[in-house]
Amino acid sequence: MAGGDAKFAGVVGTAIVKVFDRTIARSGLGERDCEALGIPYQVVLIKARPVSHYYPWEDEILTIKLCYHKDNRKLLGGQIAGGLGGVDKRIDVLATALFHEMTIDELQALDLAYAPPYNSVWDPLQQASTVAQRG
Repeated sequence: MAGGDAKFAGVVGTAIVKVFDRTIARSGLGERDCEALGIPYQVVLIKARPVSHYYPWEDEILTIKLCYHKDNRKLLGGQIAGGLGGVDKRIDVLATALFHEMTIDELQALDLAYAPPYNSVWDPLQQASTVAQRG
């Protein structure tokens, strides 16, 4: 702000787009970025429901891909694709986790909102991090 001491903290490169009935989002680094930068990384890729299985749109599926550092397990980036089932919410959670340099394990431990119309007991991001923990 004018005359203030505000500092720019940076960005993590978050973007989202709707194409017909699909929503696609990304934040942080992808596999190609990690390879180009020589960062040792691992990837977890899952498909998960964004809400409890007994809801009318329970056939909605999110595809989540997360990249994390192979050694220190810090999140590096991710992509999420799905219909109208909360891609925006999850990419914002991921962007926040990236900004705060969280690990894949810390992502799993987040206390995220749960109610059957809005989420499953374990958020799909947490499901992805659980798969990563199991190796």
